[in-house]
Amino acid sequence: MPSLGFAAMFAERVERGEKLHSIRSRRKRPEQWLPGKSVHLFTAMRTKYCRRLGLGIITAVDDITILDNAVEIDGVLVDTERELSAFARADGFLTWSQFHSFFAEHYGLPWSGSLIRWQLIKPDLTNAQEGKSS
Repeated sequence: MPSLGFAAMFAERVERGEKLHSIRSRRKRPEQWLPGKSVHLFTAMRTKYCRRLGLGIITAVDDITILDNAVEIDGVLVDTERELSAFARADGFLTWSQFHSFFAEHYGLPWSGSLIRWQLIKPDLTNAQEGKSS
């Protein structure tokens, strides 16, 4: 079963079901990333701090290109301020400006990859309760 790892800055948004998709490089084994398949969601993978955030069902995998002032998803251009803001929030950022800056600084633009969308079906409530007093 495939897994996705997230930086600490996204962990709470993934657990709450606010981060609805992830943008990744194209996968070496794309057959794992098909709609209907389960995906485990983690933070701090491959470290002693690894924590499961939940379980999701993949709803779609689309080609994505991030441009300077737009996003192209499977050939459809997303370019209005309202659409870009909503897209950035669904990816875990507060604003399009933050999203754009992150991708420009880390990957350079234009950048192409895969947009993996999921529906959170099982938040990992055991981990969410650890460390909290009753």
